[in-house]
Amino acid sequence: EDKSGPGKLEIDENTPLKTGTTSPAAARSHVWMWRHDLDAPEDSKKAWKPYPIKDSDAIEERYLSKKRSDTFELNSKYSINFVTMLQFQTDDEYRQRAIKRVKNPLATTTLSLVSPPELQPVEIKSSEKSGVKIDDEVELAKKTEPKIKVDEVKSPQKTTKKQTVWAWKSDLDLSDSDSDAWTEYPTGKALAIEKAYQEKKDTIKLNAKYSINFGAMIQFQSKDEYRQRPIKRKAK
Repeated sequence: EDKSGPGKLEIDENTPLKTGTTSPAAARSHVWMWRHDLDAPEDSKKAWKPYPIKDSDAIEERYLSKKRSDTFELNSKYSINFVTMLQFQTDDEYRQRAIKRVKNPLATTTLSLVSPPELQPVEIKSSEKSGVKIDDEVELAKKTEPKIKVDEVKSPQKTTKKQTVWAWKSDLDLSDSDSDAWTEYPTGKALAIEKAYQEKKDTIKLNAKYSINFGAMIQFQSKDEYRQRPIKRKAK
């Protein structure tokens, strides 16, 4: 069984950010992944890696096609078998990796709007019906109006907004829960990542070498999308 995988994982460096735009993440309801770590349990996140966006889109398009065949040639080296849910080398079908189709966490959800409660008409009684003159009503209101002392008025409490930080996994030998495994992006660069995240971008370009995929929550090399590092978002 092949254990080389489509790509080799290398250590990424913390690099300057430059935002870019692609098609919105909401356009993809599902993404495709391939079995990266054969030693890890199948249900663990470590076992799987997402396909590059263009490859995932191509697989999804063929998967949803009415004229879909059992196999699909992904590129000159790899093909997909939808029946067995395997990726295999075109020149050696015995070198295989499992694949799976999962829901895109950034897919747009539909919000249901709740109508405001209907306002009921209020009957206003005139002063003539009550037998009280308008001037008398004003004087009565002044007498019954509660007096508030200045020192009784409390200023609203100030709420502290938590800062959102972004980090990339710099030590792959440590578990995801170990804080030493992660390196935070500089504040200015984290703000740029957060802005793109809030705008539901699929990816942003960090610089000429690295990019970020929000759907898979990874940093990858622009020239080789299989060279990846996990990223995470947290409140500080």
